[in-house]
Formats: sequence, C-alpha cells, structure tokens
Amino acid sequence: TGCENCSGSGYRGRAGLYELLQLDAATQAQCYARARWYISQPQSDSVAVSVLEALAQGCIPLLSDLPANHELVRCGDNGWLAQGDELPTVEQLQPLLERAEAIAAANHAWIAGHAMFAPCVARFLDRLRALDAEAGRP
Repeated sequence: TGCENCSGSGYRGRAGLYELLQLDAATQAQCYARARWYISQPQSDSVAVSVLEALAQGCIPLLSDLPANHELVRCGDNGWLAQGDELPTVEQLQPLLERAEAIAAANHAWIAGHAMFAPCVARFLDRLRALDAEAGRP
C-alpha cells in the first residue's frame, strides 16, 4: 500500500520504487522498510540499482534467473530466482518468510560489504596503488 509520504504521489503498490517515481532517500527507505518482498523480473542481464536498494533495506528478492542475479541471490536461501515466467509457490516462499529477519540482516550485510560505492572505490584504489608498488612505480 506504500508509505504515507508516497500516498500523494500515485504510488500505491510495492513494485520497484525507482522505476515508478523518484523519491528522496529517506522516503524511499521508509517505503522499502514496509515491504517484505522485492520482485524484479527483467529479461535483460544486469543488476538494477533498485535491487541493491531493496536488499539494503531488508527486502527478500524475487528475481529473474539471470547470470547477474546469481551474485546476489542463492535461490531458496536468501531470495528466489524465477525460471522464465514461473513465479514461486507459497510453499516455496514460506521457508524464506520464516527466516525473513535473518535473510534481511544477511542481505544488508552483503550490500555493506560489496555494494557501497565509497568503500568499493577505496578498495579499488588501494589495489591499484599496490599494483603500482609491485611494479616499482611511485
């Protein structure tokens, strides 16, 4: 049903917020915080920023079974990878729902360790400096 801040904007569901409208970070976090699931079923292979945002906010991802999503989701463990147009059954989702809080914490931790821009850039620059040092360049 969306959060209070979204109600005047036309947003009424829990689909990918980024694709529907632009929200400030605080409002977006409120909307994601009210969601349990995040569904993304594109047919092209890439990781959408909205998927990373949803993971960071604790949503359980239900994604297309595309190679890029395998880095983020272990099907049945921390989310679901749908084959073609086939969505998971309630019976398949129930174990994820029962572990929702643990999944949310693990997905959030993965984002913190792998997808935060500043730390990733810092690690990349550190690696470049190390390569330069190994090659004897200042």
